[in-house]
Amino acid sequence: EPSFFVESIQSFISVLREATGCSWIAAAVVCAWIARLLASPLAVKATKDMRRSLLLTPIEISQRQEIEEAKKGGREEEAKRLEEKLAEWQKLTNFSPFPISQLLNVAVQSSIFLGFYRATSSFAERPDIFKSHALEKPLWLDSVALPDPYGLLSLMAVGALIFNVEVARGNELAMRRQAELNSGVPDKMLEEDRLLFYKWALRSTI
Repeated sequence: EPSFFVESIQSFISVLREATGCSWIAAAVVCAWIARLLASPLAVKATKDMRRSLLLTPIEISQRQEIEEAKKGGREEEAKRLEEKLAEWQKLTNFSPFPISQLLNVAVQSSIFLGFYRATSSFAERPDIFKSHALEKPLWLDSVALPDPYGLLSLMAVGALIFNVEVARGNELAMRRQAELNSGVPDKMLEEDRLLFYKWALRSTI
């Protein structure tokens, strides 16, 4: 039996289809887009936190290297002072190499993907209940409940995956370029790089 979360997604798709009179595929796609849009604030925050972590990490590494050099040189007092300075800096900047927003974003996005996958699979597995779903024949498909005879949907899925990887890579390169230009100091961020960052951030949420 499907879980409450999966049943909620199925109800959402069914209600949208009945209210608009669209096809099952269109209803599922629109519902998925709505779910992604609702989760986009968290995705944007996770991207911002990742960028902030990338900008602050070089500073944190540099300070730790100074502490190690002081300890190796036998300068215990200086090493202690640098450790206190590092602790104050971490508290002031709220620095974390692994922001919790990133973990939450992965959990939410994974739940959305798995939930919609299970919901649409359940439609196909129960043609006795969702008869209109099984009888629907969109585009080149013999039935929504049957596998794609030409494998075009699989190719489209692979293409979407490659596109997302390229977008994520572009986002990472934009942030690294910004970090290099600004020497890892967020306050000196250039307007051009800020716009570039948000462009890739918004693309990655789509």
